[in-house]
Amino acid sequence: MVRLIFVYNANSDFSSVVGDFFNKLSKPEENPCKLCELTYGTWKMKDEWKLFLGTLGVETKFMHKDEFVKKLGRDYIEFPAVFIKRDKGIRVLITAKEINKVRDLQDLMDLVEFKLKG
Repeated sequence: MVRLIFVYNANSDFSSVVGDFFNKLSKPEENPCKLCELTYGTWKMKDEWKLFLGTLGVETKFMHKDEFVKKLGRDYIEFPAVFIKRDKGIRVLITAKEINKVRDLQDLMDLVEFKLKG
C-alpha cells in the first residue's frame, strides 16, 4: 500500500488553529505554511485540490507537524513536507524547500505528480 502524508507547518492545538485562521485573514502574506496557503481557501480545502488528490490512485493523509512528530518522532524535518509511506517505511517525497518554491496550486499538483512518477 502506498500513502502520501501531507504535513502542514502548523500545530493542531486550539490556540494555534485559531491563531492561524485569523492570521490568514489579516496577514495572508505572513502565513508560515505554504502548503496551507496553496491548498486551502478561507474556510475549507480547495475543490480543485480535492479533485486532484482523487486522481492520484494513492491514499492521502493530512497532519499537523506536532501530530507527525509525536507519531513518527521526526522532529528534525523542516515543514511543510510530503512523505510517501510504503510497506518498507516512510521517506520525504517533497521537502519544505521544494514546496516553498511553488508559485501556485497547479505547480504543486505538477510537482506531486512528477515526484510520484520518479
